[in-house]
Amino acid sequence: MSELIETYAEQQELEAQEYKDTGWALATVDSVDSDGVTLTFPGETASGGKRYKRNRNPSVTFSAGQRVLLAKVSGTYVVVCRVG
Repeated sequence: MSELIETYAEQQELEAQEYKDTGWALATVDSVDSDGVTLTFPGETASGGKRYKRNRNPSVTFSAGQRVLLAKVSGTYVVVCRVG
């Protein structure tokens, strides 16, 4: 059974790297505050603690547990929208 989990974890890590190489990425929101959001990327078990800027449109809200689409801008990511 642990072999399957390791294989799945390896697949998640490969998929995460593929997204990062394209300039786009998916992540899960850990927390939201006025400064931005903290995120967990596929293949990670917890947030790194870094805050990422988010879309400031008042009709777009984010909450913990949501999957989000990120765009790579100037060496970091900006949260664009919710996914799903």
